[in-house]
Amino acid sequence: MLREHLFAALDSGATVLTANNRVARSLRHAYAARQRESGFAAWRSADILPWTAWLRRAWEDALYSGQAPARMLLNPEQELALWERVIAGDPQYHPLLQLAATARQAGAAWELAYAWKLELGGADWQGIDDAEAFLRWAAAFRARCDQEGWLDGARLVEQVAAGVRAGTPRPPHRVLLVGFDEFTPRQEDLWDALRAAGCSVQTADEPARGGRAVLASLPGGEEEIRAAARWARHLVEQGAGRVGVIVPNLARVRAAADRLFREVMYPGQAMPDPRASCFNISFGVPLVDYPLVATALRILELDPEAAPVEAAGRLLRSPFLAGAAQEGSARALLAAELARRGDPEADLETIEKLARREKPYGCPRAAAALETFRRMRRGVPKWQAPSAWAAAIPELLRALGWPGDRPLDSVEYQTLARWQELLGTLAALDGVSGAMSLEEAARRLRRMAAESQFQPLQQDAPVQVLGVFEASGMRFDHLWIMGMHDEAWPEAPAPNPFLPAALQRRRQLPHASAERELAFARRVTERLLASAPRVVVSWPRREGDRDLRPSPLVSHLPAVMAELLEMWPGESYAARVRAAGEVECISDGVAPPLAGELAMRGGARLYQLQAACPFRAFAELRLGAAAPEYPQAGLDPRQRGTLMHAALDRLWGVLGSHARLMEMSAAAVRGAVRDAVAGAIEQKCAERRLPARFLEIEQARLEGLLAEWLELEKLRQPFTVVAREERDEVSLGD
Repeated sequence: MLREHLFAALDSGATVLTANNRVARSLRHAYAARQRESGFAAWRSADILPWTAWLRRAWEDALYSGQAPARMLLNPEQELALWERVIAGDPQYHPLLQLAATARQAGAAWELAYAWKLELGGADWQGIDDAEAFLRWAAAFRARCDQEGWLDGARLVEQVAAGVRAGTPRPPHRVLLVGFDEFTPRQEDLWDALRAAGCSVQTADEPARGGRAVLASLPGGEEEIRAAARWARHLVEQGAGRVGVIVPNLARVRAAADRLFREVMYPGQAMPDPRASCFNISFGVPLVDYPLVATALRILELDPEAAPVEAAGRLLRSPFLAGAAQEGSARALLAAELARRGDPEADLETIEKLARREKPYGCPRAAAALETFRRMRRGVPKWQAPSAWAAAIPELLRALGWPGDRPLDSVEYQTLARWQELLGTLAALDGVSGAMSLEEAARRLRRMAAESQFQPLQQDAPVQVLGVFEASGMRFDHLWIMGMHDEAWPEAPAPNPFLPAALQRRRQLPHASAERELAFARRVTERLLASAPRVVVSWPRREGDRDLRPSPLVSHLPAVMAELLEMWPGESYAARVRAAGEVECISDGVAPPLAGELAMRGGARLYQLQAACPFRAFAELRLGAAAPEYPQAGLDPRQRGTLMHAALDRLWGVLGSHARLMEMSAAAVRGAVRDAVAGAIEQKCAERRLPARFLEIEQARLEGLLAEWLELEKLRQPFTVVAREERDEVSLGD
């Protein structure tokens, strides 16, 4: 067995290098389990590392021993910031270019070119604008690194290989490589250097052997995921051991996969515990999607003078601010009041004043926190180094009481630790990106959090849901490979736009050509089919409005009807509720008592709601339930109608009758209309942050409409205004 061979080598002091973190973690867990089964209470840690981690360790060993030149190894964010500065400093840089995206592609091109030992320059590069621009950027990038004594990740392999040849660091006596689908020329150079230094370097993947694989088709993608989940649950109930589910494009369908697996694995729960460990999805969620981090970023992006009402409302409702438990309801009412006012923006001082009111939305702790935050926010410098912002940002967050009063659970605690790592990454940008504003620091943190896939640590689960490449080097007792249709596998070629396409095809770079993708996909398919004794391969017959076919790489497998596969026969929670056919009826005749006398305020809407739906009338008028407002710039149609209503009320208060209208001069009517509209705007828009020019336009619009309306009023029979907006009482029944 491969694992026993690996474990014996580890016992003798060998080093195992894996293609990714997941394989390394799986092997470490298996080695620890084997030592416990052998009766050991303690043992030397196995030297199992992802190869990139080993590379950094080798560099640091040489650096700390004094045998390597003292150079700072750039982290990925530092490299990206340097690429941005280089590109922005190019005399031919166009401001419409998306700087961050361009820098990311240029960095990927640099890594490809170095890993595959491409010669930068020559006939292949001439006459291609993007390629020539990349040559300028690459020269400037390398010159800046050499000038500052920096080492980028692409050149780390070459530096470690050179160190091995020079005797620093001293290589292990044996290296086993697990889970690699291919090696780059630079990696081959490193393996050769290790061998020349007396180290035995071998690949140690499981030999390909034919398992029993079948091909099934499902109507669509979600049906595939649900079928795989039901199949996996059945196997787990039978004690089948390690079960794998391979999902191409896992990042795109992760949310659906998580939802459907939870429905099947925990069918008796309407809201399954997210920390449950029956299955594990390899692809994490962007850190920015975790509520704790999202709240921190909203705080940093809060403009004290013009805070978006939607963002301010989210902050007020967040459980990660001080006093959230005690003032939760009041803060929600305050957020609703801000939205009701209709302004898309509000200054923090106004929000603070509203929060200090006793009723109905007084929240003194929120008001005090807002005051502290405003004072601290005014005191921060306009520009400072990234490390200074990394030190100041926690103080700004604490001013609003982040991350809250209540103890954090395990997931939130790990999220907080990852956020602190992000601040450390920001601090490391000193010297690479220069001074920045708080807005720029917040933008960088948001982008880093969006690009950082984070998954809290969990116990090893019997069902592993993996992407195609995360499964490299892993073995399963049962495996389901889904999504194997002709449009997804092999993947379409996607050459890097900054490297000459002809050169990429000639040197067989990843994603360079259809032929290259086909050959690579064939190797990966063979490896996956050999990863378990029993394999189910599936494909969706339809996606959207397109009919699909099985991938030619798996179409030779014997077909089987999905219905014939052994699957868990149960139903999800929702399906069980729908199929029950019985609804429990509860008669609830108790309602909150009416305050004071049996009187309800309102107009025609009282009757409108009661006639349309008695429960809605009860919910809105007795319980105070209301749909949230969505503020927008300017005035929405309802507010414009209210403004017209107020202007008409004022105007007829002056006119009083048809006779008065007819006897007034045109100039007098225009003056009355102008005053009525101005009074209505002053009354209804006093608390709105509306530009003066906007109000001028609204004044002219209303004056025009009222002038047209009065011309129609002149055509009516004579009348006198008896009452305007007069209140009255109406008795209904008892």
